[in-house]
Amino acid sequence: MKAYNKANPDRTGSQINEDIFVQAHCLKKGLDYVGACGPAHFDNHYKLSKMLNLPLPFKNLPPSYAKYILITPNDYSKAIYPDPNILIDQNFIGTLRNNFLLAFNAPPHSNPRVAVHIRRGDVKADNQMRYIPNSYYVDVITKIKHISQEAEIFIFSESHSSESFDVFRQLGCKLFLDADLEFTWKEMIFADVLVMSKGSFSYVPAIYNSNFVIYYPAWYTKLAHWHHTNASETWKNLELFLLRRYDLHSRTEMRS
Repeated sequence: MKAYNKANPDRTGSQINEDIFVQAHCLKKGLDYVGACGPAHFDNHYKLSKMLNLPLPFKNLPPSYAKYILITPNDYSKAIYPDPNILIDQNFIGTLRNNFLLAFNAPPHSNPRVAVHIRRGDVKADNQMRYIPNSYYVDVITKIKHISQEAEIFIFSESHSSESFDVFRQLGCKLFLDADLEFTWKEMIFADVLVMSKGSFSYVPAIYNSNFVIYYPAWYTKLAHWHHTNASETWKNLELFLLRRYDLHSRTEMRS
C-alpha cells in the first residue's frame, strides 16, 4: 500500500526531517512512501529532496492518490518510537546514504574539513530553547584546532544574527552566510567533522554524515552514531579519528 504525508509548513530543514521520519515509519509498516503534499517552501523542498534522492514532494494531491494512506505525526510520535534510534536505525541510515551517494561522491581534500552550523536568522539570543551562543562554538573550534592546526573550519549560518561573526573570522574560519542550501548540505554531509546546532537544518545532514558528528543537547535525542559534545571521551575520539584519517602525528613531526 502507498502512503504520503502533508508537508510540514515550517522551513525546508523541518520539512525534510519530517519526510525522513515518515519514510522510516513506512518502511517499518511495509508501506511505499510516495512523498509529501503541500505548497509551503515548495521549490527548496523539491530541490533538496531531489539532491538527497528522497521521494519528491508534490503541491497538490493527485486524484489517483486519494486512496493512499495519510501518515500523520501521531503515527511516528515518541509514544510509538520512544527511542528515535529504533525508527532511524543503522539499516535505514545506510539506505539513505547509499541513495544519496548514487548521485554524489565525496570531494577530495588534503586537510581535515569541519562544517559548523550556527543557527541564527529565525532565532534570537533570548530563545534559550533553540539559541546556542557564539562562546560555545568558539570553545569547540578551539578544541578542534588544538587537535589539528590544519583543519579548515567552515561556518554556515545566516547573516541576520544577535551576535557578530567577527570572532570566527579572527579564528581563521571561512564564513558562508545565506549560502545556497544544496551547497551547504553537501558540505555538511561530506565534512570530516560536523558540529550540529539545535534544529532540523543540521539534523538532516547529521543523519547522512558518516564521519564524526558532534551533537549539542536538544529536544531531539542523540542518534547512535553522533558524539555528545559534553562527553569526556568525545575529544579523544575525535583526535583518534583524525589521526587515522590524516596521520596528524607525522605532520606535527615534519613541522617541528
